[in-house]
Amino acid sequence: GINAEYMGGHELLSQITLIAVIPMPFNCRINKLGHKVGVTAFYQKFEIGCLPQTASLESESVCSRLFAPSVTLGHFITVTLQPLNANIHPMRLFGILKGWKPGQLLNENPLFYEDMDNESAELMIETSNEMLKVSEKLREEGIACNIVSIFESEIRDWLDEWGPRPSTLSQLFRESPDYKGYHSPLIKHNNGFVPDIKNRYFTEDIPMGLCVYRGVAELVGVPTPIIDMLLKWSQELMGKEYLIDGQMKGKDIMETSCPQRFGITSVQQLK
Repeated sequence: GINAEYMGGHELLSQITLIAVIPMPFNCRINKLGHKVGVTAFYQKFEIGCLPQTASLESESVCSRLFAPSVTLGHFITVTLQPLNANIHPMRLFGILKGWKPGQLLNENPLFYEDMDNESAELMIETSNEMLKVSEKLREEGIACNIVSIFESEIRDWLDEWGPRPSTLSQLFRESPDYKGYHSPLIKHNNGFVPDIKNRYFTEDIPMGLCVYRGVAELVGVPTPIIDMLLKWSQELMGKEYLIDGQMKGKDIMETSCPQRFGITSVQQLK
């Protein structure tokens, strides 16, 4: 919503309905660039957020006809803050690369999900807990934001034919058929591997995800020590500056989608 108003102006935004849909209707991987993709998942139910919220019923109807049965979660920001890629990829990257320095080589390229470690999963849970507090604060401010925990978000898609439901987040990632076969965003270099900083796990999930989490948290005054730690680590690795002196005001802030990048300085402007 912030992006749309910034690009098109308030007048245009007042004439259209914006709909955000989760999960993505098609989960695909490129088989041959420009020619063929493999569909790894086609989901059968969707959750949406829309602006204005008065268009919820119409938006549900449109998405149900286009994709599959859809239900509204409330304000558009509810979809934005759900514990999806930005609550998974940066934490796992930290678990894999936390000791890495430029010039060093990694011996192997681990499976991103099937080799999930407990530390990375715990960081995901702690990040999710911070965002649950942000969601609670947004509701106190009159914004219908209703996100779920990361474990709840992942376990609800577990199918009975996959076997017993996992009891921990790390076990879920290691065992879920949805997460099989994906290696980490590393590239071959000499006799080892180095991080692929141009991979979308860096270029999208940090500036367009984690920075958004942190920016909204800043607006509502909720401390986020885990998100702060991850941002400071990742921005150094990427050669960027997003979070500086505890605020989203770094020199590369215009590359992000955080509220501050659009001049949003109050919760009222999110409504």
